[in-house]
Amino acid sequence: MSDFDNYGIVYHLKFAVECLAGARPIHQRLLFALPHILALPEQHFPPEVAEKFKSIFEKTTSNRIEDMRDDQAEEIAKTIVDLFYILTAMFTETKVRREIEKSPREATKPKGYPISLGILEKEKRILEGHTQRRKRKGK
Repeated sequence: MSDFDNYGIVYHLKFAVECLAGARPIHQRLLFALPHILALPEQHFPPEVAEKFKSIFEKTTSNRIEDMRDDQAEEIAKTIVDLFYILTAMFTETKVRREIEKSPREATKPKGYPISLGILEKEKRILEGHTQRRKRKGK
């Protein structure tokens, strides 16, 4: 599998898949999904999936979506979902491989805690004090 790190394509495909989910007729959902896909340049797709993208482009530009049979529209929708899953996997694999290829020190370097442990301990003491005061007041 080739390297693929174009998150923009994955992002557009994610929106297309979200448009395909729902209770509306498949033709209508496909009409909402296609603008997210057809705006993408073909050369940005890896060679492994470029053919799938071409098939979507050819099928949707040669026929009106409204005139397609349901099974044709469903086939295009399935291809879009497949394309999303394949590219998401390729993107993730590329990012993980690059992280592993970094020097061991950089790859295992902790990212840090969002809140320091000292602050958490201080909040714990404050809460304990508050609880004890409430007990003394009889609440």
